[in-house]
Amino acid sequence: GTLDGAHMPVRMSVVPNLVARPQLESAIATTSISFNVSRFVGPALAGFIIASYGVATAFVVNGISYLALIAAMLVVQLNPAPERKRRERHVWHEMREGIAYVLSHPSIRALLVIVAVASLFGRGALEMLPAFADAVYQRGSAALAILTSAIGAGAIASGLVLSRGVHWLNVRVIRAAVIVAGILIAILGVLDDFWIAVGIVAALGVILSMGGVGSQILIQTMVDDDVRGRVSSLWGVIAFGGTALGSLLIGWPASVWGLQNVVVVAGVVCSVAAALSAFHASSR
Repeated sequence: GTLDGAHMPVRMSVVPNLVARPQLESAIATTSISFNVSRFVGPALAGFIIASYGVATAFVVNGISYLALIAAMLVVQLNPAPERKRRERHVWHEMREGIAYVLSHPSIRALLVIVAVASLFGRGALEMLPAFADAVYQRGSAALAILTSAIGAGAIASGLVLSRGVHWLNVRVIRAAVIVAGILIAILGVLDDFWIAVGIVAALGVILSMGGVGSQILIQTMVDDDVRGRVSSLWGVIAFGGTALGSLLIGWPASVWGLQNVVVVAGVVCSVAAALSAFHASSR
């Protein structure tokens, strides 16, 4: 987990050094597509290997698969921006500089607030899908596989749209997407019909991916090269850490007040918080 957390901002910072500036938006969207395709292919391969050869073999194959990444990084040619000479500082000072930069940049600050809302109450709610599959729909692992595939399919569709061009993308669009996502999550909490839920989850895959990948695209095109890695790290902490914290905030009270009731509340909070962020941004 620690290594993956360190790898994520490096991976995000590498993309702008692989392509020309006009190709950056499409490159980030294409990265999202490849990630979500792996959500289909990876579990399918793992299931086959586990069924045929056992869990230990699956872990070994997974470890060997990283050699392909290592080989790619050995041969890939990066095109980094010219480095500016600057005095080396302590890591904590560098982090404070990154936070100060975000706080002083209205658009990046607004995007990170929206990402936090979507992660806590949007993706956090979707972390409850295993419980929905079993307790609400009473269909077990088969239902969970269908719901997970629906999210992945929606995310791939969103990536394809974003890869075609993002001239229409801005903070307001992403904020509106999160507001709609909150409404759909509240509806998901009310409904008991499985196949309608599959459609809603697929739509959430499109919308939440558009918010997540769209915010990456906008931030990567706005941020200065000197702080790109630090801002990417903040995005990762908020996006992935927020999802983990959100699943805790939703799962814990769900055991007391009921899963569907808490998910409805999470959806309402998601929409309201995203809407209120617009007033906060306009007042500064």
